[in-house]
Amino acid sequence: MKDKIELVRNILYNASEMNAKEETLLKLSQKFDQYIVKFLQESLHQKGDKDERQQDDRKDL
Repeated sequence: MKDKIELVRNILYNASEMNAKEETLLKLSQKFDQYIVKFLQESLHQKGDKDERQQDDRKDL
């Protein structure tokens, strides 16, 4: 996911530098936002799984 975020960020930057249409920049920006949200959701989900495992380990003590 990080690779996709980096790729879209670079494309968005290049499109901006090339004075692309606002519609194009908006679509790229929205895709960039979607990837960031998905990355954060996955990160929180993984963190939640890790926290649950740690709590289960503590119950065993």
